[in-house]
Amino acid sequence: MNSKNKKLGVAFTCNVEGKVKDIVSDTCGFFDEKGEGNLLTTLVDTESIEKALNFLEFIKEHDTAHNWEFFFENNQYDIDTLYFSGAKNGDEIFVIGTSKKDDDEFLDELMKINNEHLNTLRSLMKESSLEKGKKSRSQDNKLFTELSKLNNDLASAQRELAKKTAELEKLNEVKNEMLGMASHDLRNPLSAIMSLSEIMLDEKDQDFQNLSGEQKEFLKQIHRSSQFMLSIIEEMLDISKIESGKINLDPDLIDMERLVSHSLNLNRRLAEKKEISLEFTEPVQEMEITADAQKLEQVLNNLITNAIKYSHSGTHITVRIQREDEDSIILSVEDAGQGIPEKEQKNLFKPFSKTSVKATGGEMSTGLGLAITRRIVEAHGGEIWVESEVGKGSTFFVRLPTDAAE
Repeated sequence: MNSKNKKLGVAFTCNVEGKVKDIVSDTCGFFDEKGEGNLLTTLVDTESIEKALNFLEFIKEHDTAHNWEFFFENNQYDIDTLYFSGAKNGDEIFVIGTSKKDDDEFLDELMKINNEHLNTLRSLMKESSLEKGKKSRSQDNKLFTELSKLNNDLASAQRELAKKTAELEKLNEVKNEMLGMASHDLRNPLSAIMSLSEIMLDEKDQDFQNLSGEQKEFLKQIHRSSQFMLSIIEEMLDISKIESGKINLDPDLIDMERLVSHSLNLNRRLAEKKEISLEFTEPVQEMEITADAQKLEQVLNNLITNAIKYSHSGTHITVRIQREDEDSIILSVEDAGQGIPEKEQKNLFKPFSKTSVKATGGEMSTGLGLAITRRIVEAHGGEIWVESEVGKGSTFFVRLPTDAAE
């Protein structure tokens, strides 16, 4: 079902243990089979269960929580991520889950739904009061009073959430600034360590020749560790910028064939060290799109280096680009590597996620590369996914609009 024109979200009340009591709104279809009486933890996927429990504990301690990211199994709208906020009111917790960018619109829609609901109840009660006796009218008035109180409580909770939203967004900005500053300050000394150790590893240099076998190995470990730490710093800087909403695009007309060829040339030496061949199936027609060349090169490098990292020697990696229609192209990176277990594929694009598949050359991974790749692709209005079979390899697909500036 198409969800583009629908404000997707859920709103419900639960007790402090997370047991759902009343469903206020559900445009995601989560409660088709998991309705009242079920636990909040049954909504999310297995990777988010512990986080959901921490979400409830945080609300019990601080009265509110905002913008907690949870992941979900496939559903009728193909939703994989929602951002949950909650506020405690007595022994109940009011919970709203929605996409981050549509948060305000969904809240407005929620208030509209509740106001319309109360107006409908008011009309029905007026009609029924003409036919019922004094006792029935008294019961209806009591019901209406209780519903009005519930609506007022809901409005109060929404105002409190809005207030906490502003406070938490400010704290999140401070967090991202501190993360960026710390990463930036660490990058320069780490770059110096890596560069100096690389110079010292020159096998033609007499000083290197005079080192013992153990000292040479120590020097290699220093170089590998500093290189890995520097890659972590670079990716932390990227993710902090992205999470703070600072992924600014500089779109220009790009020749995708030239961009792919350049990226393959950059990674060819890395592939040759593992005796892996890089192949490019060139398009039969011109392939130009309007996008940020630097950001797309980062996407390509992440996908190609990942393919090299998890492929065995003697295999090959194939990159293809083809036009899907007038408005979009498909980029794919296919390897003949180990493949990824199906149950682990949904976690690939989440920050700091790792799978059971190990790098074939002992390479290290931060777990951030594919998360950054996904955010860059989505910033261009595109999408990314994987098709994989254990023992046969994986293919990562990227669909991009021909004009990301629109």
